[in-house]
Amino acid sequence: MLTEERFRTALAALIIAFSWSLAVSALADEPSPQTPVWLWSDSTPLSGAAAQAFGDGKYGAGMRLTHRALANAEDKRDRLIAHHNLCIAHATKAKTRAATRHCQEAWRLADKGFVIAGHSGTTAAEILSVNLAEIGMSGFGRVQ
Repeated sequence: MLTEERFRTALAALIIAFSWSLAVSALADEPSPQTPVWLWSDSTPLSGAAAQAFGDGKYGAGMRLTHRALANAEDKRDRLIAHHNLCIAHATKAKTRAATRHCQEAWRLADKGFVIAGHSGTTAAEILSVNLAEIGMSGFGRVQ
């Protein structure tokens, strides 16, 4: 049965998933060509709140919530989601030192072939690749 909470979660997921194709203002009121796809996990409410904050352009709040979600992550998928979002957030802010660790870990976990629910069978590596390309940092942090 679809509860109001699940409906709101699903609606937020749809808004976030489709928002990446819209041109928006980025962090410091600088134009950004695309809004990244922010990932979240139903098993970690903090990741959903963080994804919503990122989608609303509240990167500071999104990063704080994501760091908390990462500290409480119980499985690889939740860690992947947190590192992905921190990688993209720091890279978008041109904080390459902070982004490097999260991007490397996101790539390491993404290369395990995780498919992200709600993204039509798209793998985490494909989403990470597209997001980095959209901000002009293709392959950033990927260790070959």
